[in-house]
Amino acid sequence: MKCRYLSEQKYFEGYNSEGQPIFTPKPAGFEIEHEDAWKICLPGYGNSTPMAEPADEECAARVKHWKETDGVAGRKVLAFMAATMTPDYPNRDHVLWLCAQHAITKEEMNEAVAERKAIDSQATSTIS
Repeated sequence: MKCRYLSEQKYFEGYNSEGQPIFTPKPAGFEIEHEDAWKICLPGYGNSTPMAEPADEECAARVKHWKETDGVAGRKVLAFMAATMTPDYPNRDHVLWLCAQHAITKEEMNEAVAERKAIDSQATSTIS
C-alpha cells in the first residue's frame, strides 16, 4: 500500500545508537510503502488536510472504505453523545471539544438522534 506526501514532512527512519528517533525531511511527492500508509491519508482534527494522498488503488480503496464506514460511524456516535448528554455529564467539555475538532454540526447531532429514535422504534415494534 502506497501514499504520497502532499507537503514536506519528517519521515521516521529508525533509531540511533542512543535510542533516539531519527527523522529525515522528505519533500512533497515522496512515496511511502507500508501496510498502514492509508492512515496518514485521513483528515486530521477539524477536518484538516491530510499529510498524504493515496498513491495506489489499494490505499485509495482503504481510505474510501474508512470514510464510508468507520469515519461515518465515529462521527455519528460522537454527535449522538453530544446531543443527548445532560448538563452535568462528567466529560461534557471533552465531548464538546471533540465535536469542535471534528467539525460536527448541530444538524449532524439532530440527525444522529433522529436515526437512533427510528432504530429504537423499529426494535420496539418488533418486540411487541
